[in-house]
Amino acid sequence: MTTSWLISIILLGTAGADAAALAPTADHSGNTLFAQVTAEGAPMRLPAPTMPDGLTADQVQAIIAAIPCRHVSTDLLLQRSAVAPILFQSQQLKRKTPGPPLHAVDVWYVAYGKSLDWLVAQRARQDFQASAPEDVAAAVLTEDQLAARGIAPTDPGRQQWVHFEFPVMERVRLAVTNELRVSRTADSLLAVAVVDPRFRDDKDLPNTWRSLERQIGGPPKPGPIHPYGGGAAYWKVTRLPGTDDGLFIEFHLVFEEPEGWFDGRSILRSKLPVVMQNEVRRFRRELLK
Repeated sequence: MTTSWLISIILLGTAGADAAALAPTADHSGNTLFAQVTAEGAPMRLPAPTMPDGLTADQVQAIIAAIPCRHVSTDLLLQRSAVAPILFQSQQLKRKTPGPPLHAVDVWYVAYGKSLDWLVAQRARQDFQASAPEDVAAAVLTEDQLAARGIAPTDPGRQQWVHFEFPVMERVRLAVTNELRVSRTADSLLAVAVVDPRFRDDKDLPNTWRSLERQIGGPPKPGPIHPYGGGAAYWKVTRLPGTDDGLFIEFHLVFEEPEGWFDGRSILRSKLPVVMQNEVRRFRRELLK
């Protein structure tokens, strides 16, 4: 795996979720983590969703046509195919405070094959650890672990904290504790993940990164451990009106990329479009089975 963690961590945010807790609500206002990361002044602010709930087919097409980085026709974007185009953009953001470079990634695409209800039910049935890719270690924090850190969940069944360890482009090993929050309406599913800053200097589950030095004929050699500042992302899946199995999916991510990750080179940014395209095709094929 290279950087499939970008989508995998968000998908894992709904794995094992309480099916009863994912009963539709009127809107996503109860998802306070989402409200925090999209609020004015948020340290790693994410954009509002491109696709609102409750639109007509014509309104949906108009919104897709207006996505700034659109480079193909809406007909091509809406075609029922695992290899249909995706829309991708990335940019470096201006920081308000000193720190490593901040990058934003936005992805939009359409998928067919399963309904939103199927997706919610399927994610709820999956075991969290069993759902993780083979090179991603994921452990859900227990109530005792959270209480020992003064953390009290406010939305049982929709909220959890998970410690992840995974490689980034086979050159960096990242370890982060994320707060994950999921919400659902009649028209959409929303999963949010934020690297929890309270774990930056945690004794047992800190947010850290270390370089991986390639070795001839052997496994990579880990470098020194450094604290990691964080990232935030969300994944919103919205029904396509006029279809029984069409979904409009958007993924928004902001993350720190320390200079030491790739010696200041833009390796991650240059490979992300292909990585994302491959991940989307894999997801589409899963839905089409």
